[in-house]
Amino acid sequence: MSAVLPPINHSVYINTALERVFETLTTAEGWNAWFTQKTTLQNHKGGNIIFRWENWGVSRETLQDNGIVLETYPPYRFSFTWHPGQTETTVTFTLTAHGNSGTILHVTETGHTNIHTFSDCACGWGEALTLLKMYLEYGITYGTVSSYDKVTR
Repeated sequence: MSAVLPPINHSVYINTALERVFETLTTAEGWNAWFTQKTTLQNHKGGNIIFRWENWGVSRETLQDNGIVLETYPPYRFSFTWHPGQTETTVTFTLTAHGNSGTILHVTETGHTNIHTFSDCACGWGEALTLLKMYLEYGITYGTVSSYDKVTR
């Protein structure tokens, strides 16, 4: 059995109300608005989550992962399992109100045993929180990269 790697931790300040950030992270509509396509999410303990990305990124990958909701404590905490690679990991979002209208969002992922998926997720969560911030503060989404046959310079 492989050793469990340290937790992945990322935090971001989002100039948006706590409740809106929580709703975006705990509904399929929320995820699909900024990060996924055709995600389904049952927001209750034991509920199923199926994350789906279609034509994602420059490599235009189609990916799917699934998990189980472990905890939902509105509007402060949401956690679930998923399987980035061969190992099930646990993702926990913790939200704290900051000032009159902002939110500090912290994500922790635990349970990684493979250094490659650990590295991918460590980078990925940093990117994901930036994308979430841009969506909630400015309405900017990543969008779909158009297909191309070759790049010319």
